[in-house]
Amino acid sequence: MKQRFQRWYASCISKQLDKGVDIETLKPVDLCLSILKPLGAKWLVETCKDIRSQPEMVIKGFEKAGIAEVCRKS
Repeated sequence: MKQRFQRWYASCISKQLDKGVDIETLKPVDLCLSILKPLGAKWLVETCKDIRSQPEMVIKGFEKAGIAEVCRKS
């Protein structure tokens, strides 16, 4: 989800730059909850779909965090 937020934020800045807005006069990205809540819900659903389609991501994450080893010992 962090990556999705970063891409969205970068695209907001890019849109302003594409319109010719000077970097010194860029408007701040609107981070109101009324904007972020629906985006967050969408990103959460997309993330769940990604995890379902790539279960090896979870396994690798467990291994990286040391959780898999603890589970094997139990």
